[in-house]
Amino acid sequence: MFGAWKKLSICCLDFRAVETQFWSAAAMHIYFTISQVPELRELPKEVRRIIICRAFRILRSRARFFYWLPNLLCLVGGFGGSFLLARLLGHSHLIPMSGNRMLDGGILEILSAIMMGWIAGSIGLQLQYWKLRPLLQIAIANYISSVLHVAKPHADPN
Repeated sequence: MFGAWKKLSICCLDFRAVETQFWSAAAMHIYFTISQVPELRELPKEVRRIIICRAFRILRSRARFFYWLPNLLCLVGGFGGSFLLARLLGHSHLIPMSGNRMLDGGILEILSAIMMGWIAGSIGLQLQYWKLRPLLQIAIANYISSVLHVAKPHADPN
């Protein structure tokens, strides 16, 4: 009986290890700036700027939706936050709203629009970075090949 229990516990331990490896590999890292992306960490600032511009050009040509995603989500989040708070205030016990309560409701609505727009835009930016990472490798390869092409000595015709 104990042999079967030991096999079952070893099997469960192995499954947990596989599950942990899967989630750690599939985890999406959060980068607050584009310079924190591992492909760009070691590069000088000028080269990083060139590679980022090339990667964004590739992203715009291949996946236009992801190019505009942070802006779109910021807009949708701002309007959504504003309408959501207006709806919540309309159903709350603050009715009738007049005077200072109306001013407070307007300020809350603006703050919720700003906050939700910022949160949604940040989520869109992280998704854009996720889509941009493979393109950064392509842009780095293109940059290296262009530098090597320019640096290649020309053959002397004589």
